[in-house]
Amino acid sequence: MQVLRQVPLFALLLAPGTQAGAHPFAARDVVGGEDISTGWTCRVQGGPPGPCEVAIPAGRRRVRVSIERVVAGAPGQGLSLGHFATATRVAIDGRSAGRFGPGLVVLETPALAPGGSVVAIETWVSSYRRRPAWDGSARIGPIGQRTTGLLEASVHPGTRRPYLVQVPDHLDEHRPSPLVVALHPWGVGPWAYVGSVLLRRAAASGIVVLMPDGLGNSLWVGDAEREALAAIDALASQISIDPDRVYLFGASMGGAGATTIGYRHPDRFAAVASFFGDSLYSVGGYTSAVLPTEESVRAASCLLFVENARHLPTLLVHGRLDATSSPLQSTRLGDRLGALGFAHDLVMRDDRGHEARLVDEETERMLAFFALHRRVTRPSRVSLRSSDASTRSAYWLRLEPSREGWVWADVEIDASGSAVRVLGSENVRRILIDGSRAPLGSVGPTTVPPSVTILP
Repeated sequence: MQVLRQVPLFALLLAPGTQAGAHPFAARDVVGGEDISTGWTCRVQGGPPGPCEVAIPAGRRRVRVSIERVVAGAPGQGLSLGHFATATRVAIDGRSAGRFGPGLVVLETPALAPGGSVVAIETWVSSYRRRPAWDGSARIGPIGQRTTGLLEASVHPGTRRPYLVQVPDHLDEHRPSPLVVALHPWGVGPWAYVGSVLLRRAAASGIVVLMPDGLGNSLWVGDAEREALAAIDALASQISIDPDRVYLFGASMGGAGATTIGYRHPDRFAAVASFFGDSLYSVGGYTSAVLPTEESVRAASCLLFVENARHLPTLLVHGRLDATSSPLQSTRLGDRLGALGFAHDLVMRDDRGHEARLVDEETERMLAFFALHRRVTRPSRVSLRSSDASTRSAYWLRLEPSREGWVWADVEIDASGSAVRVLGSENVRRILIDGSRAPLGSVGPTTVPPSVTILP
């Protein structure tokens, strides 16, 4: 394993606050009762019971598994089988009890024998996960309203689909919480991180996790980018979130989305983390339905606007055995960040490929990396390269193009706030500076280039 500039491994720990509940999110679930999370075994393709770490045969992308345990019931008790990222089918003593998912699986009136019944949850295991995409939680007891843990939010103004939020058990409504925004990979939805180390560590550390819906295999561009940003805004209107501790993370397609969205909107985040995500696309191949033209490819390739990450620390994690997303996607981005002198860490694992366990194994490092950083709000220098009107402003800088297309400018305000310098620009007609957000002196700058306008 190669690690560049390793960070100390500590988490974003918060002191316990008040019991969560001052928010609108809730789930109908077993509350209290008996924890029956242990003792489950897995049958692979109808074979004998065994551990739930599954060896996927060569050439197979997934296999069917049945997760089983004997559960004794009593009248009036509900059965919660936790959250799944995949569709499931539940049987009790061989009789169907329903189809579910992805999401929470709850049987409000399970037909359980007092002496015990075999509960079987049929689902599938992918070669990416290698174990059921399940949080491993199960309880039997009374049904009620749960307001902590993994919850599904209804569609909010600005969003097109529901999003998921994990609320820590103790959430202080008077103390803004850190937020990790987790963007899902290709082929799955917002439930993708169910059962991950990220959700377990976040729950223990007082971190809120938001999992927006990427609207399918979108590469997190266009409407999907807007969906993610709208979900952040929607959540921040419901829960007290610290705007200076909003972190963006993703794996695979989500990793590419983290750097693309982060670099397009660098003033919204404190840091980003990309696990085996693409940084440079090409016309054709699996992305052609989303990125059909050279212009759309360029607009989605963060390597082409990496200058925007001047104040956005980046963690890149990749396995050298990755046959899906070339390790060059991360090493080239890391090289470019290094050449510019921007804060970043590059972790290359010799023993891992394109797989969920790499994310789990490096989550502690990611949370430690996030803990080191707060959002920069009043930088003295802003570099901005933009492909479209929605991203022509960041921090205190806004660019007006000479003609439609890409624009770029690198603008600096000196330490005294008395002089503005344009270090470089392309296709820019006018540079606008928001005087209320920029680090200008009390009397304003005395040296301003003709192309720059200071707004009050």
